[in-house]
Amino acid sequence: MIGGDISKYYDSLWDKIVEVPDKLWIVLILSWLRQTIPQNDLIKMLPEQYSLGFLSHFDNLKYLLKGTSKLEIYHNSFKDYVIIKTEVYSAQANDYITQFCSLNTDHKY
Repeated sequence: MIGGDISKYYDSLWDKIVEVPDKLWIVLILSWLRQTIPQNDLIKMLPEQYSLGFLSHFDNLKYLLKGTSKLEIYHNSFKDYVIIKTEVYSAQANDYITQFCSLNTDHKY
């Protein structure tokens, strides 16, 4: 359970992320992944309409991520927060992740 001041902080972040579908899908996919991922693979995992805007929005999200060659959400508590907020999209997110894995069998995902 996420509570207190951190919850308020995450709420304020979420309000900015959810307004822009491209940002939402970047954070959503990263949250549903179980391990780090190279940036190019993340772009390929996104729904096509959101992968095209990746570079336009990525710099604004970097402070929420860790890693340079492989990316992941910086804090597990924020990852958990996003998972809770995006539960309704879980099947869709996992479909995109699964589709990527099916098309890229040489990856370790």
